[in-house]
Amino acid sequence: MLREIEQLLLQEYVVLPLFHLRQISIFHTSLKSVSLNAMGWVDYKDIWF
Repeated sequence: MLREIEQLLLQEYVVLPLFHLRQISIFHTSLKSVSLNAMGWVDYKDIWF
């Protein structure tokens, strides 16, 4: 539903995004609990093998 709202806002030029940020994380399969925080950084204290 949120994607539909976003598409409507973009089509009607209500919102004009200045840039898009796409982040991808690649890590070794033996690492556990890997996630990105709101700033896009890894919380190293939570990572374990």
